[in-house]
Amino acid sequence: MHGPPGPPAQSSTAPLLRVSVEHRGLISLVHVSGDVDASTVDHLARAVRHALAASHAVVLDLQHVTFFAAAGVRLLLQTRQSAMKVNTKLHLVGAKSVMRSLELTGLTGEFTVHDTVAEAVATLEPGRA
Repeated sequence: MHGPPGPPAQSSTAPLLRVSVEHRGLISLVHVSGDVDASTVDHLARAVRHALAASHAVVLDLQHVTFFAAAGVRLLLQTRQSAMKVNTKLHLVGAKSVMRSLELTGLTGEFTVHDTVAEAVATLEPGRA
């Protein structure tokens, strides 16, 4: 005897973090959505490393990040340092969760932050910055 079927099981393979990279000339846009924490940060780190290697400027679009743990803050600091070493500009487009983490750690002033991707790209286009 079986009872009525329950709700569908949630897939354990559903990603907690989605990352996509878009190239616009010499600018790489890294779009991020979901949770950035110890279990997902390596996925984001790989995409960021590739973007830094392929571009003169990187925009991290974090507008759709829902949770941003200390691992994400560490990655931002490491990315900032790596970008400085290779003379690559790094700009952030941030969600409230990301900006709150930066505020709590006193790091807001360490990054160039924009409200929109379009604003970040316009700032980085040749002849603008």
